[in-house]
This record gives sequence, structure tokens and C-alpha cells, in this order.
Amino acid sequence: MFATHTFRNELGVPLQVWVEPWADVYCLSQGSTITFIVEAGAATSPVIESALAEGRITFWFKDEPEIAIDGKLAVPDWQE
Repeated sequence: MFATHTFRNELGVPLQVWVEPWADVYCLSQGSTITFIVEAGAATSPVIESALAEGRITFWFKDEPEIAIDGKLAVPDWQE
């Protein structure tokens, strides 16, 4: 069973999405959606915590998620 968490960038500018504790960073264009996919046991959110700061949003996870942006699998910016 998998659980997902989706976030859409409704801001007027691109947004950095940080995924912790792995220090992975993704750039999310205005209007784009990022989806986090993790294996799940109970019906709980895969996100432990999130925080919004100027120019970025950070999500903390217990288990490393698979990431999709606008429906396509994505890799962190440092791996491109």
C-alpha cells in the first residue's frame, strides 16, 4: 500500500521544495504540482512536518519518498 501527499505551487514565482532529512531539493514552477509517494502501513500522512519560508517549502519524512512533478518521476536538482 502506498500513501501520497501532493502540494501545488500557487505562488507567482518558482519555489524550492526541500525534502528532509535527505537534503534533496526540487524546483517547482508556478502552477506545478509535486507528489510524494511512500509505502504506508496505517492510514497516516507520509509527511512528519512541513515549514514554509521565503522562496522554499520544506517537508520532513520518516521514509524516503518517490517524487513526481506534474505526473513525471523527478530527481533532485543536484542529480540533473
